[in-house]
Amino acid sequence: MPRWFNKNKFHNGNAVKLLQSGSVFFPELESLIKQAKYFIHIQLYIFDDDETGRRIINLLKKTAQKGILIYIVVDGYGSENFPKSTISEMTQAGIFFKIFSPIHKTLKFRIGRRLHHKIILVDGTAALIGGINIAEKYEGSKTETPWLDFAVKISGPICNDILRICESVFKKKERQKFKKLYHHHIQIKTEEPNVSMRLLQNDWVRKNIEISTFYRHTIKHSTQSLVIVASYFLPGNRMRFLLRKAAERGVKITLLLSGKSDVGLMKHAANYLYPFLLRNNIEVYEWTTSVLHGKIMLVDDRLTTVGSYNINALSDYGSLELNVLIDDIGFNDDTKKNIAKLLNEDCQKINISDYKKQQHVYNQIINWFSYQLARTSFKLLFFFMRK
Repeated sequence: MPRWFNKNKFHNGNAVKLLQSGSVFFPELESLIKQAKYFIHIQLYIFDDDETGRRIINLLKKTAQKGILIYIVVDGYGSENFPKSTISEMTQAGIFFKIFSPIHKTLKFRIGRRLHHKIILVDGTAALIGGINIAEKYEGSKTETPWLDFAVKISGPICNDILRICESVFKKKERQKFKKLYHHHIQIKTEEPNVSMRLLQNDWVRKNIEISTFYRHTIKHSTQSLVIVASYFLPGNRMRFLLRKAAERGVKITLLLSGKSDVGLMKHAANYLYPFLLRNNIEVYEWTTSVLHGKIMLVDDRLTTVGSYNINALSDYGSLELNVLIDDIGFNDDTKKNIAKLLNEDCQKINISDYKKQQHVYNQIINWFSYQLARTSFKLLFFFMRK
């Protein structure tokens, strides 16, 4: 039995709801914050002090003034530009604010783990987990179409594990303090519908690669279909081998990838892989309406995972990642229908003959160079992480 399928880590009695992009996510977030009675944990890669961020900040300040404990942890690189004045403003309101692995002021460079979590946990009973950060780009504006991303709202016994993960980034003395402050308030209830789920983590430094293992194992043993939404798609040799073998077994593989990307290098590097994917009868669709930032995989007709994990070496070896694994036929079917609608109505299917016609020599050189540069950068990261 694979490590990720440890039955003891699956919890029954949960409820789950898929959230697509900011127009759905942020109302749920604000509602949860307003419902908080005891404490809130927030962990993010990016927290922007823009119009959306300011709205959430003001709501959190009001909530803290009611005596509710609020703990915010942001990544030192992803939220490097978060204003110190705003941090001071929040701490004065009684909010605990922590920067994970801060960037050195002089060197502006740090080899280390990055906090790639996107977690909001309220009272230890309800949570939002996925790929959505707190930033205006997920809601959109008059001049910008919202990024396409996903999260899940979950409640039930699984929240016990989310709480432990939230607390794990703090020091031992702080965790002991938390138990005195709020653990006695937590009252987990069994939810309906009764959905079975567990958490999957990646933290290579702590020898935890559950998400990577899950992706490889399920691709290897899938029998019917794989639907993968991937924003920064750069699978290694082993993952590409498993995808090819799955396609040869007759598994229908559908990829929803970025037509536009906020990281141009990764987009060109992914384009370099298109001939390989298309030769092996793997369907490729591009989301071209806006930036794609979602991370989902649906396996056959039962398993679904949603979270922060990207299919590349940075998520494998350099970041703290968190995904929810949902073992439920109904949720899998609903999510599959939702993605199918996106593919049919808002995406462009890539055809190998059309793709070759569009790829001039210049584009091929750029794609090859981007792929080699990205792969070399990831190898260097892995080397330094080992050291």
